[in-house]
Amino acid sequence: FAPPSSERASQRLLTTSLVRLAPEDLPSQALAYTPFDVVVLSADAFKQAGERQLAALAHWNKGGGSVCVCVGQGLQSQHIRFLKELSYSAPGGPKLEAEDTASLVAARKKISMLRSGLGRSVIVPEAIMTDLNTNAAACRNAAVFLWKMRSSQAQAIADLGHWEQMKNPP
Repeated sequence: FAPPSSERASQRLLTTSLVRLAPEDLPSQALAYTPFDVVVLSADAFKQAGERQLAALAHWNKGGGSVCVCVGQGLQSQHIRFLKELSYSAPGGPKLEAEDTASLVAARKKISMLRSGLGRSVIVPEAIMTDLNTNAAACRNAAVFLWKMRSSQAQAIADLGHWEQMKNPP
């Protein structure tokens, strides 16, 4: 989302590090997630995550972490409980209903953006993952939501695909 710039110095100020963990290496203690700003679970990693790992991730999320969960088919009851826990944390917000099953969640046609306690959650159904190019604007909005960007910059990213540099910084 960084604006195009010919200045190499400004590009070096923006750094993102990607850490890949195998599903079996996901922490089972919430404090172990504190080095991360955003945790993204692919559909396969989410399917393979255990109950203790999901409980730790939900706890970290409620404390202010941001989590994106890609949801496919073949989920078990602990996965639906995890998704419901994320949605029940946000009073007045969108929720997964009691009758929602793994197949209903995976078949949804839109990304769910939830406030979970102090954190934020994005649930990306399988139907969206199959064609991310068609859903590029929704994906950008979800990323902005997870990164907790200012609303003025969020609009710029939605419109332009990058934030706007300030003309006259203070």
